[in-house]
Amino acid sequence: MHWIIGALPILLLLPSAIIPLLYVVTKKFLIVDTVALIFAAFSLAISFHTISLVITEGPVTYSFGGFPPPLGITYIIDEASATLGTLATFSLLLSVIYGSWILNPKWRYLYYTATFLLIAGCVSYLYTADIFNLYVSAELISISSYVLASFYRGRGIAIRAASIYAISASLVLSLLLLSTFLIYGSYGTLNTADLALKSRDP
Repeated sequence: MHWIIGALPILLLLPSAIIPLLYVVTKKFLIVDTVALIFAAFSLAISFHTISLVITEGPVTYSFGGFPPPLGITYIIDEASATLGTLATFSLLLSVIYGSWILNPKWRYLYYTATFLLIAGCVSYLYTADIFNLYVSAELISISSYVLASFYRGRGIAIRAASIYAISASLVLSLLLLSTFLIYGSYGTLNTADLALKSRDP
């Protein structure tokens, strides 16, 4: 059942594409809210399954496409990352419930899209054992955060906050990408476990 761990980021990314399409096609706010709630609930259920798996079996690994490290992207989930991932998906469920109650239905689908992208990035960031995938996850977190920070774009303070965050995050992400290139150029791998072994060799 370890494959279900790899399904979690996909399950979080799917509604980011499905929800806007549903809104454009149906214009039904209830359908959009229901789909967002279902995906959020399933994501939390998978997170609970993951943390129970880690508690019973110890740290769990999953290689995407069956490619072993360092060729493929690998997730390594221990108790800390499983707990934080569960908290992230729980906050997603709360955010969806909040959005369905409070936000203007006209813009709700955009809020759901950005929120699912944010949590997908967070979960991938917590689980991944690949430095480039770590960079991609951080990029996903940053972009979705810009959108959420500027969600109430009628307020000047929201645009200002999003702009400041975008500039500072772009600088940090550029340094992270540069570090990724330097690490790969030095060691020929981006897998953290492989890096640990190669960096210890004389």
